[in-house]
Amino acid sequence: MYELICTSSLLILAVCAIRAAAGRRLDARVRYALWALPALRLLLPFPLAESTRSVMNLLPEAGSAADALFPAGSAAQTAVSAGLPRMVWIAGSAAVGAWFSCCAVRFALTLRRGRVWLGYDRRPLYRCDAPGTPCLFGGAVYLPSGLSEEAREHVMAHELAHARHGDAFFGLLRALLVTAYWWNPLVWLAAVLSRRDAEAACDLSAVRALGEDARFAYARTLIAQAERRSGCHAPFPAFLTPGAAAKRRIRELVSDARRPVFSALAAALALTLAVCAFTGGMRSGYGASYAVGCSAAAWDGASLTLAFDDPRIPPLTLAVPDDARRELDGGGAPRVIGVQLFLDIPWRVWRELGEPQRERLRRDPFSALSQPGVPLDGNLTVGQVFFS
Repeated sequence: MYELICTSSLLILAVCAIRAAAGRRLDARVRYALWALPALRLLLPFPLAESTRSVMNLLPEAGSAADALFPAGSAAQTAVSAGLPRMVWIAGSAAVGAWFSCCAVRFALTLRRGRVWLGYDRRPLYRCDAPGTPCLFGGAVYLPSGLSEEAREHVMAHELAHARHGDAFFGLLRALLVTAYWWNPLVWLAAVLSRRDAEAACDLSAVRALGEDARFAYARTLIAQAERRSGCHAPFPAFLTPGAAAKRRIRELVSDARRPVFSALAAALALTLAVCAFTGGMRSGYGASYAVGCSAAAWDGASLTLAFDDPRIPPLTLAVPDDARRELDGGGAPRVIGVQLFLDIPWRVWRELGEPQRERLRRDPFSALSQPGVPLDGNLTVGQVFFS
């Protein structure tokens, strides 16, 4: 869970940074596509593979990482460092999911009560003056009354772009991810920004379908409809977005500042981010097994304590299973001649060592006991015990 939270949160922050740095010079459709990275990472409960290029190799342990990423005492910090209690997580998800469901049901009922059948124009068409229209909902397009023929074409182009982009599905996915990760404020931020980018991407697709000559007329339609705001934040594609978001869309339309080079750079960065965030950190830097002779063995009826011929290896105490315990109890003092030891030096320690230290460890692994910064405590385990 720690790895999932850290990598998805860093992906969200990275996409936000790319959006802020590129601004309107980055194509809105590329901006929208970038949100697929954190969404996929949130859906993937495990890393694809261990990699030396994973961002997890650079991150600290769970507690300090949580302190750096999230406010002290927040639910997100608790989830990363100590683990959010399961019942709290489920209760929060149930509450958020119920809120989304109530909004969607309420909006659907409002549309159903106020709609009038208009016919079929590439999609089922209804006239409805409910707040939140025009919109695409349930595969049908809902248009407010009073639209001119030109404005109707603009709205239809926008809603058909939503249908082509699959935004009904992605809106539902956005709501499900927010429901599952309600305690992470970065997931809420990603949901808000990705919805804005979805609308901006549909604006560009609509203008492309209508023709460049319609760009300013399309922007005027946006302005004319800007007062029709939704009072419900259900996950459905709508022609309108409230307040400042609509102003940003209009500015992006009338001042086309897109540069292809920024889209190419964003694609390259996305590939790099995928490699760094979809892979897990290296757990083992160096591991091997060795046969070591025993100089003494002490049996106390429950555990076996071994001392080794190599004085650098500290004594190890082994818990003995019940079936083996009965054999040792009946046979007197055990005579252990050797054991198979497994040595594992964590990646975080291994990467800090110079090549001379690494070569020395390869030749004589237990020299790590006399090297500062190479702790073997907890990394030395017993495989087999050999009795005479």
